[in-house]
Amino acid sequence: MSYFLSLAFDSPELIIWSACIGFNVAMIITFVLKRIEGTFISKLLQVGAISKESAVTLSQLRQDDNNALKWFLKDGSTLRNTVYLVGDSLPTKSTKKRRKEPVFDNARFYIPEDKLEKAESIGKGGLRWYFLPIYAILSVIITIIVIELLPILTNF
Repeated sequence: MSYFLSLAFDSPELIIWSACIGFNVAMIITFVLKRIEGTFISKLLQVGAISKESAVTLSQLRQDDNNALKWFLKDGSTLRNTVYLVGDSLPTKSTKKRRKEPVFDNARFYIPEDKLEKAESIGKGGLRWYFLPIYAILSVIITIIVIELLPILTNF
């Protein structure tokens, strides 16, 4: 810790370490968000919610306590472009009106047939959790190498 405190605010080492920390935080957030979306879409596909008639509620998927998922399902989100709510007016390119916000107690969600291919790629996509520490360790190693090479690179 004293190493970081000894760095000047405008030193290249501090800037590189800050970039490394920012990269790792962004990577963790991305992993978590993709995991939440992928799990929800996978569950919809598993139960066969591919039409208004087969739509399911969050409680049927055991996701009714998932506040992050509820945030993702708000109007205008990327997930709502793939997952539809029964009773929604389907968005078109010519209309820009906002759809209604779901009342999550009884909202029923489904994936329309024209979005199945996209949904399957989201549901299967993403990296597994065990890659997260590997990428974090690799980014720290690369940062250390760059900092060690920094004097050599600046002497040219």
